[in-house]
Amino acid sequence: MKSVFISILILFLLSCTGTQPPASVTRFADGYYDSEYPQKPVSSYLKKISSTVRLITSLTFYREYYFRFEDTVSISQIHTNPEITRQADNTIIEKPASGTAMLVSIKNNKALLLTCAHTIYEPDTLINFYQNDQSSSTNRIRSLSIKIRQSKHVVGLPGSGRLTILANDSTLDLALVQQNIPVNLFPPLTVFTYPLGKSAELNWGSFVYLFGFPHGKKIVSNAIVSHPNRNTEHDFIINATMYQGVSGGPILALRDGPPHLELVGIANALPIIQHLVVRPDPNLEITPSTFGQPYSGSLFIERQNEIIQGMTFALSAEKIRLFFTKYESLLKANDIKLSDFPFLSKSTPTHE
Repeated sequence: MKSVFISILILFLLSCTGTQPPASVTRFADGYYDSEYPQKPVSSYLKKISSTVRLITSLTFYREYYFRFEDTVSISQIHTNPEITRQADNTIIEKPASGTAMLVSIKNNKALLLTCAHTIYEPDTLINFYQNDQSSSTNRIRSLSIKIRQSKHVVGLPGSGRLTILANDSTLDLALVQQNIPVNLFPPLTVFTYPLGKSAELNWGSFVYLFGFPHGKKIVSNAIVSHPNRNTEHDFIINATMYQGVSGGPILALRDGPPHLELVGIANALPIIQHLVVRPDPNLEITPSTFGQPYSGSLFIERQNEIIQGMTFALSAEKIRLFFTKYESLLKANDIKLSDFPFLSKSTPTHE
């Protein structure tokens, strides 16, 4: 009887151990971007990359002029008679913005950073028009905003703090900026050195890492690629939800596992749905007795943006390469060569 019990127990133990996964999994090296989690630690590589990622901020001041509907002020009238603005009510408004920049080179004690153009550029003039009963814009100006000044700053980067725009391309949505840094800085700044990859070789489900500053906090997130090669420039989408501050953040993919990370893109946009909402008078004095009481004041219609969760749009590595090629002559005029950027100099595998 005892021997039968022991046999049954041995069979039970064998059946349990047989369900355990293997201790290690051997990857198949195919020379393409990986679509699975890395089998080796990557923290040390991500830590180095994170030290090259910086928060870039911009604060723009506008003088905003307000016009009544019955004033029938149009753009042509302002061009022909600029004195119209002197008769309008006006105030100073601030327009803050933030994004992510990547330190890509140091040359002649100048730090060079790559970011999205829209994170540092604000138009000189903003115009808001009245709408008609069909919710279509008219030619009557509601408000006119004229830029007074703009300040740009890379948080935590030692030096003068003043940024100079070397190249700015609104079509590619890429910009290269520079800032003076101290001589013989210690410890030295870390420059991004991983090679520029090929977004055209990304596939559905390719595994990537994304760096950025949503709400001003540096984070790294993993995601997978959706809709690769969504246009002829090889832009793509990743299934990451990021917020204001992610634009300019580098996206890296693994090619046959660590440490083979490559820059395959830069995050540049979030999908947004715009809603019309009804608000009470913004000048309403709120007291504890206000809540729960009927409201009889003026109502205002405002636009409210809602971020669609789980999507971030990305610029391709091919656009980054095109950007530097396009402005090569301009950079040379500033004593900067393409060979000064380590990530442009390193080669990646080529596939037929």
